[in-house]
Amino acid sequence: MTLDVPGLAEPILAWNFPNGGSLSVEFTPDALDEEQAHRGAWLEIKAEDPEAVKGRIREAGLATVTYLGNEYFVLPGGQVIRVVPG
Repeated sequence: MTLDVPGLAEPILAWNFPNGGSLSVEFTPDALDEEQAHRGAWLEIKAEDPEAVKGRIREAGLATVTYLGNEYFVLPGGQVIRVVPG
């Protein structure tokens, strides 16, 4: 969904997931740059078929990071995610 908030130049994007999880994204001109984003929270995304999701991410050409034997993906803007079984 898109949330228009008074005082913000851009809308907030939000998703509600079937398992009760949610995610929202706010766009701001003073956001972290890509290098700083690597130091932020690393997210885990649950998927019914994690190998299929990881395959599609690889096909998209996103950079990967290996940390403690796990494969992570760097999203545009620098956020880091890992896909895990859901």
